[in-house]
Amino acid sequence: MDGDEQIMEVLFEKYPILKNDEFIKSKRLKINIHKKIKEKIDEEGYKLYEQYVVAYKKRKEKIKLDELEESKKTLEWRLKYESEITMDDLIDDVVNINSYDYLNNLSAEELKKLCVRLSTPLVKVRYYKTNKKRTIENILKKPKCPKIKGTKNKVTKNKGTKKKGNKGEKGEINIIKFLFNKKNDKDIIKKIFNIESRIILINPNTRKEIHSLNDINKSSWLNKADIIVDFIDEDIKYHPSIKCNDGSPPTLLNHTNRSANCFKNYLKEEIKYLDEIIKMMNDGRSEGIFKEDIPYIKLKLSDKQIECMITIIKYFTFQGTGSKISKCRADSILFVENSEDFLNNFKFTDCKEEEKQNEYIKDNLPKLRFCMRSGKGMPGKKSKGYEDNIKLCEKWIYEYEKNGVIKLCGALHIRYI
Repeated sequence: MDGDEQIMEVLFEKYPILKNDEFIKSKRLKINIHKKIKEKIDEEGYKLYEQYVVAYKKRKEKIKLDELEESKKTLEWRLKYESEITMDDLIDDVVNINSYDYLNNLSAEELKKLCVRLSTPLVKVRYYKTNKKRTIENILKKPKCPKIKGTKNKVTKNKGTKKKGNKGEKGEINIIKFLFNKKNDKDIIKKIFNIESRIILINPNTRKEIHSLNDINKSSWLNKADIIVDFIDEDIKYHPSIKCNDGSPPTLLNHTNRSANCFKNYLKEEIKYLDEIIKMMNDGRSEGIFKEDIPYIKLKLSDKQIECMITIIKYFTFQGTGSKISKCRADSILFVENSEDFLNNFKFTDCKEEEKQNEYIKDNLPKLRFCMRSGKGMPGKKSKGYEDNIKLCEKWIYEYEKNGVIKLCGALHIRYI
């Protein structure tokens, strides 16, 4: 008999007195309990009891190991056992900031870090030391641009910009909702993906099937795929990145500076040529040849520089972010001009093979524009290692004065024209 429950049944059958024993019932197996059990049964029974103790502890240890394996990727486990964890990791684990249950399980210190990370110059995400519920509610509520005396025009402008910027994200959600509503329409699915099949949609954040429109939300910024499409009649899956042109033109590389982790690791071989390209951009801007946004077709790049640009854009489109390789990479592009007229304004491109990814980027280079931005994407003055990071950025920085303030433009941004 290996199972502790089987041994327990035999013990109860041979020694009915144990059935009412509170120590056995509660399974609090301590030394003083063993002594009390020994007094109530004979030597043969106690040997059986010892077998039970071993089997019980073995089963509990297995349960603990299974639970540990299941929770290895959670923030709590990583904070406890990993030597280094960045704030990006913290945000990565809170994939859905809308999850009250998840936030409620974070410690006070983790919530405090999260509030600091989510705060901006215009929005204060406050941490309440003695009120966890208020802190969580503060994180969950939609931040509003605060009213600043004497700056009514600026506030209005910020609100307007925010509304415009959200159009692309709303468009992506609308596209996913359209796919969900047509998931059993083989003709529509074939028209979009050229595969005759029903589909199910999988949330890339949770890797769980979407069962209702309420389950649809924006993919984490650390994912390259916006949705996972499972063709259930053909055993095929696609992980498309959705590019929607409802608002501002879609982005391929979002405000990333030279100190980003990707340029120290995954793209370190390309940094030499990227330095040359950005120097060309900044010199042209200083000489009045270029404005802030520079169309790709105006840059005279060498073959090596073009290869470098293809590699970098391919990484940011399909593989990862400035900080790390994505947990859910993209293997296709679904480009939509107008989400409200989806079926007449879309193009789906299969990019499962690297050769197809290179071809897609190469074909779209003439449709892109580049610029160096200040503020967003640059190292924060209060951030850890600011001096070292800003030094790493020096080769990319273009300085200009605006309203008596020197702006440091050193964050590369690439989007469609």
